[in-house]
Amino acid sequence: MALDNFRRITINVDTANDYIPPVTLSGGDSNGRTLLVKLTDNGKAITSAAGITAKLAYADGCGNSGYKTMTPVSGYETAAWECAAPGSVLKTDSAHLCVQFWQGSDVVCTRVFHASVDRNLVSLESGTTSGDAVKELYDTIANLNQVINRANASANKADSSAASADANADAANRAASAATAAAKQANAAASATKPYYMQAAEPARDKRVDGMLWMQTNESTKKIAAFNRWDAGLPGTALWPGATTFPSDSTFPDEKGAWTAFGI
Repeated sequence: MALDNFRRITINVDTANDYIPPVTLSGGDSNGRTLLVKLTDNGKAITSAAGITAKLAYADGCGNSGYKTMTPVSGYETAAWECAAPGSVLKTDSAHLCVQFWQGSDVVCTRVFHASVDRNLVSLESGTTSGDAVKELYDTIANLNQVINRANASANKADSSAASADANADAANRAASAATAAAKQANAAASATKPYYMQAAEPARDKRVDGMLWMQTNESTKKIAAFNRWDAGLPGTALWPGATTFPSDSTFPDEKGAWTAFGI
């Protein structure tokens, strides 16, 4: 962890009667301080800590007492152990601490030293020997931040989904508009399409439209007898009243339009 060395208090024990100076702990920091104990044997490094156990006993000003088994650590020139300051100690103004070295069931070295505690400015419940209330508070805040981050991520995802839905809706609207335009074009093309008849009899008058085709058939020979186009703009047999034209048995009003024959 970052700043481990910054908050570590190193205690050197060389002989059974060594003096350990007072230390200062902090009730406002995570784990309050880390205590590192280095053990030498009358100036000589201990290269193997096999069979040796280090414990940190404590008695705080509120009547709480107990001990923590320290963890062996490597990387030092001699045997070393460390642990975090007891949580309950961090709730008091001062405490007595004691480093004990055990070989099997025998205590071979006990050194007592004094600890003063800088009290935390935030009022918290008492900690435990395995941690402290400040760390629990920080963990709670970190968990809350994670919840907030997840909520923000969900909100961003929802916004993204909404934007995607809007884009899909726009695309659907454009597709619908294109389909409508295509339908109009198809209807226009259908309207422009001219019918044609392939039959012997002349198509009925109400079926004729300008530009339509009539392929007149000869059913006996099975051939096309004539190829005709209806031109609605031609006068055809229509008669218009005048000085020399008037309805009679052989002349009668008719609509405009006539067949234009094409050679075969």
